[in-house]
Amino acid sequence: MEETTAGSSQEGASADAAPPFDPLVPAVPVSYPLKTLEELESRAYFKSFHYSFNQAQVKLQPAGGDGVPPRRRILVCHDMAGGYSDDRYVQGGKNADAYSIWHWYLIDVFVYFSHDLVTLPPPCWTNTAHKHGVKVLGTFIMEWEEGRKRADKLLSTKDSAQMYAERLTELAVALGFDGWLKDFPKLSADVAGDRKFDVYMALMSLEGALMVGDNGQ
Repeated sequence: MEETTAGSSQEGASADAAPPFDPLVPAVPVSYPLKTLEELESRAYFKSFHYSFNQAQVKLQPAGGDGVPPRRRILVCHDMAGGYSDDRYVQGGKNADAYSIWHWYLIDVFVYFSHDLVTLPPPCWTNTAHKHGVKVLGTFIMEWEEGRKRADKLLSTKDSAQMYAERLTELAVALGFDGWLKDFPKLSADVAGDRKFDVYMALMSLEGALMVGDNGQ
């Protein structure tokens, strides 16, 4: 009898488990990151049901003054429990105590961060930051051994680096934020050793293509 009850409980738990996230299926609109180079290369995000909901609507407003302010500039990096918490619900949530920023006038650049490959800022952050003249950057990060393998692939040729840079630029322009914070691991000896010039040119290609309009970082 006990075994039957335990089995029934397990079946019930399985039945109640949430199905895997499928960005093509209509659902409550959310923000989410890209986790693989394949997703980035294939432009899969633009086929997502959630894409249009994640487009920021507020253009970057002038911060006041002419050009770069005569002071050290301040970058704030949002690194809140891995990102995509309450703020992932692009149409709003019910948590009145959700993480927020009040003193935007002290900030020059806002970075939305997670440990995923391509972190796309939820539009609530971009809209609010732009209203206060603050630029917004997504995060393009490659960490640990898997990150090194990805970096080797991305920088295998100048054309490869250019292609991925164009994909990232396209995402930033389409979603209305201003550029990317980039973090690459130390490259493998095979890529960084015998092909230093090729890797240098690939990196220059990547840097150049990631300048997004007049607001690129």
